[in-house]
Amino acid sequence: MTLNHTNQLQTVFEVQERILDIHPFLEKLFPIAIVENDHFLIYDAEPNHQRYVFVRKVATPMPIPQGVRAAFPLESYDNRMA
Repeated sequence: MTLNHTNQLQTVFEVQERILDIHPFLEKLFPIAIVENDHFLIYDAEPNHQRYVFVRKVATPMPIPQGVRAAFPLESYDNRMA
């Protein structure tokens, strides 16, 4: 986990605030997984504190190339969508 990730994830709350009135679905926040060295760094939102916090580090189930952006359930995080 790096402080840089935590700081960058704060922008999610800033963007959410600007686009919230587009659709009620945008009120929901989802976990975010960042891949580093064949591991997921999983962050989850604390909406009351407007921040993402590091939850856990787990091995990726397959090689994931750098720069890939996708949404899928994380088996290691109770199949929550990230």
